[in-house]
Amino acid sequence: MGKILTRNRQIIASVIAIFVAILLFIKVIGLGDTGGSSVAKGSLVDKEVSLDSMVITINSDKYTMLKADFSVIVKKPSDKKNLEKSMENVRQTVLKYLFSSDSRRLHTEKGKEALKKELIDVLEERFGYEIEAIYFKNFILVP
Repeated sequence: MGKILTRNRQIIASVIAIFVAILLFIKVIGLGDTGGSSVAKGSLVDKEVSLDSMVITINSDKYTMLKADFSVIVKKPSDKKNLEKSMENVRQTVLKYLFSSDSRRLHTEKGKEALKKELIDVLEERFGYEIEAIYFKNFILVP
């Protein structure tokens, strides 16, 4: 019985080590945090809305899933309140857009910037918000 428990612990430790190695590899090759805001966080409090983490299956030859945290910066405090009230619909719109779009370009900075612009256009058109910017945090593409 003791040997079985030791073996199970070894397997669990190996799985955790592999997971950490994958996360470090993703960070090293530059697929990690792409938030990159030069604006002080305190100044955005009245305009920033976090859409929290999203994990989605994507259309790509190299990657199968995307995990990212999204933040939307609106131009007016009233848009922040409205966005927070319709959070579920906003998240569903973003998820549907990501699922239906061609994700092969997401591994480049140019592709991520294009996606931000497209998401701003979609959210402004669908909900009428005036959006200043969208930021990705912990942007991870999973092979």
